[in-house]
Amino acid sequence: MEFRQNTIGEILSSEHRAVLSAPQRYGRHYESAFQISVFLTSFLESFHESRWVFGSFLGQVKNHQMLSLFSTVRLHKVQAMLNLRQVVEAGACAAYAIANPDHNDFVDTDEHGILDTSQKLARKRYKWLDDNYPDGSQAIKDIKEQLNSTTSHANLINAYNKNAQTTRDCLLLRSLT
Repeated sequence: MEFRQNTIGEILSSEHRAVLSAPQRYGRHYESAFQISVFLTSFLESFHESRWVFGSFLGQVKNHQMLSLFSTVRLHKVQAMLNLRQVVEAGACAAYAIANPDHNDFVDTDEHGILDTSQKLARKRYKWLDDNYPDGSQAIKDIKEQLNSTTSHANLINAYNKNAQTTRDCLLLRSLT
């Protein structure tokens, strides 16, 4: 199936077709990812208000997992992978927040009262995960490393893949003139 995207109309039309045809194009992989979205929305009936930090990160996991799924089926690989990175990081924060619900473990305030998502605090959370859940912590590190090495930074492979059709169209037009 071809998804031409040379005009705004073609983009809207092709992305609509891409989403609707995803179950047929991806089969059980799409079904699994979709069921994860359903599970993330329904597995937890409620949580105590003292766990609002956990709930905030769980919401981020749910949103970015769905965004990653939509980005994947719309053939936006880099966007999908950046959203998956958010899923992994928010998931790690949510896990930490279950045992450590204090919001001060996630954000500092500087001398001007501006919130800062301190790297020192992030290292503290990842060390806690490493100490308490070494296998899960290693899996998170491996996933983040893979995402960093392939899609978190601009590179020619991703630039070419996203723009290959446009590049081919331009080369074809140039050869015709």
